[in-house]
Amino acid sequence: MKRKRLNSNRVSPLPIITTTGELFKSIVNKPGLKNFILVIIAIAACPKFRINEISRHLGVDVKTEKTKQKRLLRFLDRKFEKKRVMARWATFVLSAVYRNRGKVVPILIDETDLISPFKAIVAAVPFRQRAIVIYFKIYTNSEIRSMRYLSHNTLVQKFCWRVNKIATMALPKRSKPVLIFDRGFARGQYLIQWFMRRKIRFVIRVCKNAGLTVEGNVTTLKQLNRTGFFPKGVYHRRLKLRLNLYVARDDNFDDPMYLISNYVTGLKIFIC
Repeated sequence: MKRKRLNSNRVSPLPIITTTGELFKSIVNKPGLKNFILVIIAIAACPKFRINEISRHLGVDVKTEKTKQKRLLRFLDRKFEKKRVMARWATFVLSAVYRNRGKVVPILIDETDLISPFKAIVAAVPFRQRAIVIYFKIYTNSEIRSMRYLSHNTLVQKFCWRVNKIATMALPKRSKPVLIFDRGFARGQYLIQWFMRRKIRFVIRVCKNAGLTVEGNVTTLKQLNRTGFFPKGVYHRRLKLRLNLYVARDDNFDDPMYLISNYVTGLKIFIC
């Protein structure tokens, strides 16, 4: 009988298991970490987000489905130090990815719809044409309406402040985190003002209909038929936020990309 040849391209899971165990052992014990990973796999594998479906896909060696479900519910009822776990994970990823990089460290901030009615604000770092999630916050619109959070802006502010603090502590002194936002955040002028007051570096993409004062002229961006860097523009007529404008073109897109920022040095890496 011939033995199967091992695939030389197969990645050994042992380094991942060892690193994960070392990373979280002071926060979560081994059984807790094991159950956490098994639940994540079960959720990813099940077609419907229901307790009975998740428990059915739970990879544990028990006799009955009812026992599986009890085990899942027992795990969900226990307190899990998710903030500390995420902070440790974010610190690990930032240190590993940007250990030998320059002083600009881009962190992508985005929002996504999960299973209704849940949404999430997500922070991620670009890595090999992918994005590694380092931190997230799950919420619902009803939580905002019921005043659990004062507003959507307050929710984003607290999230970004936490991410910026973790990144600042994890990175070398010469490296500075820069939060990158898409157009969905551009209308939050009070959010931008909040960042500026706390000296949190950011880049926000704005739509072509946005109005700015550029080189002393009030204009909408779609009327600005030029590309390049325009320093000290004024965003928002009443708040008069002094920001730098970057206009870049890409052959793959019909419209230019408009970026506003309170940070200058190194922005060329985002628009090239």
